[in-house]
Amino acid sequence: MSVGLEEARHIASVIPLRLLFWNMDSKATPSLLGTLAGEYKPDVIVLAESAHGIATWVEEVSTRTGLPYNIPFHVTNRIQFLVKMPRERVQPLYDGEAMAIRHIQPVLGQDFILAAAHLPSKLFLNTEEQAALCCRWIDSICQAETKVGHQRTVVIGDLNMNPFEPGVVGAEGFHAVSSRAVAARKTRTVLDRERPLFYNPMWSMMGDVVGPPGTYYYASGRPVTYFWNTFDQILLRPEFARYFVPGDVVIASSVGDESLLSPGGIPNQNVSDHLPIIGTIRLEMQQ
Repeated sequence: MSVGLEEARHIASVIPLRLLFWNMDSKATPSLLGTLAGEYKPDVIVLAESAHGIATWVEEVSTRTGLPYNIPFHVTNRIQFLVKMPRERVQPLYDGEAMAIRHIQPVLGQDFILAAAHLPSKLFLNTEEQAALCCRWIDSICQAETKVGHQRTVVIGDLNMNPFEPGVVGAEGFHAVSSRAVAARKTRTVLDRERPLFYNPMWSMMGDVVGPPGTYYYASGRPVTYFWNTFDQILLRPEFARYFVPGDVVIASSVGDESLLSPGGIPNQNVSDHLPIIGTIRLEMQQ
């Protein structure tokens, strides 16, 4: 789906906001995150499997970027937030074991909903069980949208599922599709039930044409193995998908001069078994 002239005009009148997510595997260091933040200057940082308290991260990131990052409200260290805005502009809507949802009100641009996820691993759940539980998390997102009164929602995090798996693409799950044209329909009716859509730009990130073939690597001796998996994802409601352009999502394979990949070209287990992702969304100017 190409960007037309009218859409290009809209893009010129919106404010970019950058998100960074990293499942750190309890190994990535504060200096690495600080350097990564210095490169991308994210407005919101979401961390999973952190080995440090949030105060350590915010001090390092603020020092390395020269920008004042703050710590908004959070319940546990399972999902941590750092924000480049006053902390009172990030309000909790939901906190669970696998997802935290925040209402974010930037200084400039429209407010939006951010659902940060670190969903259960395939070590403990099979595909069917993961898909079944997705009903729970999408219900929490829909409740948050009803409470706030709009669907300007972004999901970011480690879904522990690939974009093509039932929990991500299925109508009873995240209902995240590979096409912006399809997502622009906003909803799809399945067996008399209307279900809202997400656009999933991570479909375009799979394979080794534009960068790392995924965000997580696992080789097994089973008959079917994907080797590279795209577990770390960003999903956009149609309100944000309309402004998406190629390059808005990046899988980082290096931080400064340090590669995040081993000599064999897979994630360096001494740093993290996941690669970080950086996504840009665009907020319309408030009237």
